[in-house]
Amino acid sequence: MRYALRFLQHAWRNGAVLFSVLMFIACGGGGNQSAVENSNCAKQWQEYANNPIINFGQTIDNSIWNDPSVLKENGGYSMWLTGGTGLGINFVKVYKATSQDGLVWNIDSSVLLGPPSSNPVLLVSGTVSPNISGGEFVLINEDIPIYQRTAPAVGNEWYVWQYTSGTPSENGYYITDIPAGFGSFIWKCTENDASYPECPLGTYEPVNGATGNITLSEKTPAFDSEKTETPSVVKAGQTYHMYYSAKQIGDGPGRYTIGHATSSAGITWVKDAAVNPVISYHNDPGKWGFYQAAEPGAVYDSQTGTFFLYYVTARSRSGYTGDLALQQGIALATSNDGSNFVPYDSDSDGELDPVLAQTSHYPVTGNYVGYSTPFAFIDNEGIFHLFYDVAMYPASGDWRQVALAHATSSDGYSFTEVEQDIYVYNTGDWKNHEVRSPSVLEEGGIFKMWFAGNNELFFQSGFQIGIGYATYGENCNQ
Repeated sequence: MRYALRFLQHAWRNGAVLFSVLMFIACGGGGNQSAVENSNCAKQWQEYANNPIINFGQTIDNSIWNDPSVLKENGGYSMWLTGGTGLGINFVKVYKATSQDGLVWNIDSSVLLGPPSSNPVLLVSGTVSPNISGGEFVLINEDIPIYQRTAPAVGNEWYVWQYTSGTPSENGYYITDIPAGFGSFIWKCTENDASYPECPLGTYEPVNGATGNITLSEKTPAFDSEKTETPSVVKAGQTYHMYYSAKQIGDGPGRYTIGHATSSAGITWVKDAAVNPVISYHNDPGKWGFYQAAEPGAVYDSQTGTFFLYYVTARSRSGYTGDLALQQGIALATSNDGSNFVPYDSDSDGELDPVLAQTSHYPVTGNYVGYSTPFAFIDNEGIFHLFYDVAMYPASGDWRQVALAHATSSDGYSFTEVEQDIYVYNTGDWKNHEVRSPSVLEEGGIFKMWFAGNNELFFQSGFQIGIGYATYGENCNQ
């Protein structure tokens, strides 16, 4: 993956690193654990007083906004972000917001990227009475959700629908010809039951006098049939490229691949038909690349025409079980066309190597498990920056993103962590429960960061979630 130009670029950037680091130290950089105020800098990171600047339910009722990816363009800012109500399946989709000042945002309610509109398609098999054999169901309401049969029998329409309270008294999924009538539910699949873990897929047993079992199976689900989230948008020439976390229906918890789409204006997106997903995981727990490939953070190096795609993956951690058994690190793949990627293999042994794994500041003995949601950019001096959040288990089974950190590199491959705990959780404010998903731009020597957080578990009393804003170096005398 390296070539002659890389050597020249590396040599030039090494000199830039020294200059950048000296300037960084002069302005009190290196993490808020050493927040130095001097004649050149009044503060390090300064959080906007009225955070969050994008709030729960803004533009779309009950929508949870998360995962910002920001570009400076057209005299203002564009943000691609994920939103969803937290109800039903395939509820996470990508939207776009615009702002003139980076503080006041207008969110377009149109979905820019989501699971295929016809997904999932459920196929019917089984001989039953009343007759419902043949045909297929498509999703028509994702919040409940409700699936409608595409070729219903004469005289009625058949539905698969979810019920969670009221009548019928038993929660689960039902097949019926009257979705709002509740008295005519005919077959039932118990949600989250060990026998039928993937309702509405699975076996439906007769109730209320029906006979025979119905089995619903999915018709080749797309790799992103359940969720499209954590967008990372870059512009190469006149083309926008979006990389996103994709989840397939029926895949296990936390299992993601990375999808790719392109656009001429950043609004209408076309998913990559030739290569998708562009990054996948494998099933060998002892090697990096295990279990998931998710949360992309892309940057385009215009000097070399190279796409650097940073993302989160995992491997097993020797000597640990339970919550701490998996280590999360930041991996890298590169591409010359934005579609065909080569994994980073530093020692040429045929195996993926991370560019950044958890440092001693975040030890496993403190229940830290690694890093998440990287965001990358190249500054005016050619230095690569990675901003990311830190994952840990404050309590058993309670995985959270609890801090923001920062690393730099002269070549995009070898990173050094230069800031820890830029912002942390457990602070009593809007990001008390979690802080995550940084997106950073450099303008005139100032770092501008948008990031997400929430103060409580979803929908608890006093729940607050949204996207905040902070700057670094805004008060520096330069």
